[in-house]
Formats: sequence, C-alpha cells, structure tokens
Amino acid sequence: MDKEIEVFSVNNLSTQIRKKKILKNVSFKGNTSQIIGLVGANGSGKTTIMKSILGLIKFSGEIEISKINILFNNHPILSRVGSLIEEPGIYPFLTGREHLQCFSILKGKEAQSDINEIIDQLKLTTFIDEKASSYSLGMKQKLAIAIALLNKPILVILDEPMNGLDIQSIHDLRDIIINKKNQGVTFVISSHLLSELEKVADQLVIIKDGKSILNLPFKTFKKKEIFCLITDQKDKLFKTLKFNNIPYSKNETIINILLDESDEKQFLNLIKENNIKLKKFIKKDTKDLEDRFLQFIY
Repeated sequence: MDKEIEVFSVNNLSTQIRKKKILKNVSFKGNTSQIIGLVGANGSGKTTIMKSILGLIKFSGEIEISKINILFNNHPILSRVGSLIEEPGIYPFLTGREHLQCFSILKGKEAQSDINEIIDQLKLTTFIDEKASSYSLGMKQKLAIAIALLNKPILVILDEPMNGLDIQSIHDLRDIIINKKNQGVTFVISSHLLSELEKVADQLVIIKDGKSILNLPFKTFKKKEIFCLITDQKDKLFKTLKFNNIPYSKNETIINILLDESDEKQFLNLIKENNIKLKKFIKKDTKDLEDRFLQFIY
C-alpha cells in the first residue's frame, strides 16, 4: 500500500475555552501506514488535538480525514476512525463481548469475524464474557483498545494506551499496532512512555503550550544535537530560525535548537551574517530519549 497517501491533515488548528487559548495554529498530517507519536507535558494540548480530530469540540482551522473536511459534528467518515481518549468508556453491566457487539453496530455494521479476531489478538478470551464491573484497570484498557480497532478503521487515535497495562500486555499491544500499520492503518498515539513510543512511532510531533514546536521523523530527532542559546535579540533570532526551518523551543531566557553536529559551524556563520550576538551557545549532553526530550522543551 502506498505510504504517501494522505489519511488526515490538521492545519492551523486553534481552540479556546472561556476565551483562554488552548491550541495555537497546530499543523501536522499523517499518511497511510504511518504512526505519529504526539508528545508533550500534561496540559500542553495533546488530548484537545485528539478531540478536535474526532469532531468532539469546536475549533478554528481545518481538519481533513480522507480529504473530507471535519467540522464540529458527526460526519460519517468518523465511523472509520477508532479512538481511546482519556479513561475507557466502559459500561459495568455489559460483558466485554457485548461492548464489542454494540460498538460494532454503532460504527455501521456488526462484524462478528472482526470481533473474534480482535479478541484473539488482544488476548481477551479469559474475561471477554464476564461483566465489566469485575474488570481491572488493565482489562478495561484492553477492551477500550479493542473497541477502537473495530470495523477496520483507516485512522486510530490512542491517548495513553499503555496506561494500566502490564509488561506482556504492552508487548502485545505494540505487536498489534505494528501489524495494523502494515495493513495500512494510520495511528496517532500520545504517551509519556517515550521508550515504548519510540518502538512503534515513525513521526514525532511535540506540543508545548498549545503549539506544535517540532514535527520530524523519530529517527531524526534521536540523531540531532541540542544546543542552548541565550541572546538579547530574540525576535531577530526567531525570524532567522523560522526562515531556515531550524526547530526550536523557548522559555523566558533560553532557546534550545536542534542541529546536526556537522551543521554547527554553518549555523554560527548564519548567526553572524544576520548580526545576532549570542551570550551563550553550548551543546547539551543527553543520556537517553527521555532526557533528550526534556532538554529540548525546557
């Protein structure tokens, strides 16, 4: 299947609640058989992005799924989108199998063969016919993921899918995600477990303070170096970074940028050409992926 076929796009997505801006011109897209890792601190806007894609909240900007513009409504294309947002929506008086049957009907058809396949893949057999009131957090999480995978979705959105799962279940979920990806399914996954996300995600999108500050292949993020800058000419520096497509993150005094180590001299020449004076320019040492993420956004 052609990996370059666009499945969804988010363009200049903005939202606000009670006049407070939550998202600010967020843009990214996903192609067939691609897994996008959505990463950011709590409150950065990840869940709001996911809810916007699902048409659950009002937004400005444009969201398309299969080239169809999604507004704040229940467009039929959304039946081809599976999701797990925040806590699993499980009904205690239903069995796991009854959940799958009900949600399958709601999505447009009752695909019993699809249900049985998902039960086997997620290893739900031992508890699928028990009432959900007896389920542990991990069981509820696995059932919610099974519901998200019903009826052969083209896009699956998972918000912290590893919550409550044991090591074996995380391993099984990883295998299922990769298997579905190979069948052409696109995923958007948020997780604080970067080491697990790294094992499945192709693309990394970092959200900070409601903005998408980084959007590049996961492998590229791991290879690049992080440099810390301090200057009194911030506006001039930001314009230069944007014009030259250099990823950066900022706080009150420090700007962190991503560069190939071989581009360090070229960058300093660029700074000199634009008459920007740096008070500080050092390379940050990072121990692992989690440390690299923290060093970049803070």
